Amino acid sequence: MTNFIIFTTQRSGSTVLTKTLDEHPQVFVAGEIFHTNNEIHHPEWHFPFKNYLGKGTARGMLMKVNKALNNIGMQNKIKKHLDAFYTATEAAETARGFKLMQSQVKSNPAIWQYIKNNDVKIIVLVRKNIFETALSRYRGRETKVYHSDSTTTQKQKLQIPVAEFTAWLRTLEEANKKLLQQTEGMNRLVLYYEDFANWNNILQQTFGFLQVDMIAIPPALQKVGAKDWRAGIENYEELEKALQQTNYAGWLN
Repeated sequence: MTNFIIFTTQRSGSTVLTKTLDEHPQVFVAGEIFHTNNEIHHPEWHFPFKNYLGKGTARGMLMKVNKALNNIGMQNKIKKHLDAFYTATEAAETARGFKLMQSQVKSNPAIWQYIKNNDVKIIVLVRKNIFETALSRYRGRETKVYHSDSTTTQKQKLQIPVAEFTAWLRTLEEANKKLLQQTEGMNRLVLYYEDFANWNNILQQTFGFLQVDMIAIPPALQKVGAKDWRAGIENYEELEKALQQTNYAGWLN
């Protein structure tokens, strides 16, 4: 049995990879089981975070209190949950994993300790084009549309706040560096979102790493957004002018 994770950041193409791999008869892949929201791929494996503050959504200091209460005995809870996850195999299954965000490791270091202690394989997914990542995050935040199932179209133009957007780029650049640094020397396969254009090669690399049969499976979801980023941004001239003065100008085309 191959135990693995997909280790990445938001808006990196991980949902496409997760859902596509899960269609392989020898592979089981859950979504972000350590997300605080249980609306994930295979919610039956969502880690049981508790709301100690009653009904409604906690904000600010209340969220910090709720998190602190959840963290009591967290290491043992995580180990128990992951032990159950990785041993719950079905007959044809030979590889089992879930999606893990970099931010979730930061919030719960015991997850990463488990990964290292149990020699879990790591598929590191990086989106090199941080400009497109930032656009995708902003578009998703504003429209609540993150992927297309071929019946969904995306036509809304966005107004991008330049200062906030530039700050996102710096954050994303550091996050990509940390993804690679954190997994250096571990049992990993590094994939780049930009290589998804050669989908069969992505599948060959991934299935080989997981030691399962090569099967041609189309991507589960389609990309959202215009081919030319300028077509979807109302203030594209302002944004382009500002970024031309930064180290990120190379991503504009």
